[in-house]
Amino acid sequence: MTTKTPTFTTTSTTTMTSTTTTISKPSLSQYLARQINGLLELYPELNLNATGILITTLNGTVLYSLHPHEPLIPASNMKLLTAAAALKYLGPDYKFKTVFIVTGKIENSTLHGDIIVRGTGDPTLVSGDWADEWSHKVAYLYDTEHLLDDAVKPLEKLGIKRIDGNIIIDDYYLDHQWVNPTWEKEDLSHWYAAQIGALGINRNIELLELYPQPSGKVKIKVVPDVGYINVTFAGRVVKSSSDVKQWAVEVREPGTNNVKIVGDLPMDIDVYYLSVTVNDPGMYFGAVFKKVLEDHGIKVMGGVKRANTTGWKNQTITVITLQSKPLKDIIRLMLKKSLNLYADHLFKVLGKVVVGEGSWKGGSKAVEKMLRDLSIMEDGVKIVDGSGLSRENRVTPSLLVNLLRIYAGNKILYNSLPIAGWDGTLKHRMLDTPAEGNLRAKTGTLTGVSALSGYVKTRDNVTLVFSMLFNGFHATAHKVKYEIEDYIGALLADINTSKYKVP
Repeated sequence: MTTKTPTFTTTSTTTMTSTTTTISKPSLSQYLARQINGLLELYPELNLNATGILITTLNGTVLYSLHPHEPLIPASNMKLLTAAAALKYLGPDYKFKTVFIVTGKIENSTLHGDIIVRGTGDPTLVSGDWADEWSHKVAYLYDTEHLLDDAVKPLEKLGIKRIDGNIIIDDYYLDHQWVNPTWEKEDLSHWYAAQIGALGINRNIELLELYPQPSGKVKIKVVPDVGYINVTFAGRVVKSSSDVKQWAVEVREPGTNNVKIVGDLPMDIDVYYLSVTVNDPGMYFGAVFKKVLEDHGIKVMGGVKRANTTGWKNQTITVITLQSKPLKDIIRLMLKKSLNLYADHLFKVLGKVVVGEGSWKGGSKAVEKMLRDLSIMEDGVKIVDGSGLSRENRVTPSLLVNLLRIYAGNKILYNSLPIAGWDGTLKHRMLDTPAEGNLRAKTGTLTGVSALSGYVKTRDNVTLVFSMLFNGFHATAHKVKYEIEDYIGALLADINTSKYKVP
């Protein structure tokens, strides 16, 4: 669906005297007020008391405002704050590191000891079987992600074919409160609410393939199949898609890895794909790593255990340190695709690096420190997570605009924003309008919440900065996005500021 192209009604005032003619330019602020206020009045489903909009020039001149200092739920616009804090405190070349250490001696192709894996919060590690399934059958694989299989190569070079000990997971760099306590319980089974820890793999989700059988039963394939989750089908198999009342969905019992598939699955499809989050990402990493080792011919005699190995020095050898791609690449995917997992890993790591607390509270303190350091903190602002999944986050349009103004010269953040009609979460929006290929902004969506904040160039190449936060509306999110946000975005892109008086 494309947006409406704004039409302009401009007037000029001419005053004639016997000797001169004076032409006054119309006010751009008044023009925008007429256009935007008139648009908002068309939608009684909006809650204008819970709507905030601010549009300024790069130097901060206000062109339009509606409740600019009202603390509102930002949804994924929170990722702008996370990205800005990460660039400020970690730097664009920061890399996550995962260290693999062996203990004991190697004799006759046997390691008489353990393998220790220390994580620092890398959200981009994947296993080969999961990556193949995801990229070829479910969706694309993000190019910042790299294979856990690479950790096996140095072990093979050492001639190890058997490990007498255990795989020891050291994920104490970050805390073990894997789920933000403010996230909605009904979200916790779904991929966008995956758990956050210092060690994880495959975005901390398992892939599920469901094959309906003529007998009315369902064959379930888990990828990777490491025995980490227990899946049962508790739904219905129906004859055709037209008989489906509610499509099958995954439900994981909180705090466990017991998963039920509920809903309907029709016989007229070959396979139905789902994914489900895992509980305890560190131990999931260990289970997957054990399978990866055994797939490469290295037998692990022990199990997977957790320990804080800080200070362990006796007979330890670091065999490899896997490094992620630089932060600038991770931020690009995080903003373009609105990846909650990336944002919340960064959030906790910021807490660890900036204030010494690798936790949700630590991340909050780190982002709040950035806002104070930049002198843009406002009353009522509340930072709860890095992704915006929490409904307890509160920011103001003014804060977002000021942050974007400060970071306008940062090419990493600017180039990481989705571009209208071209890519990311704006790929199908503002098509065939002056905003296409021009407007760059971060989207945000929760039930009753929609947000769009970023930059747009006018027809005469003047950069405007904007933030639109809509809360508490009763319209569909689709209507708010395509008929209101996109209309305003295209409106701004179509302006020729030279024809107006700018305050």
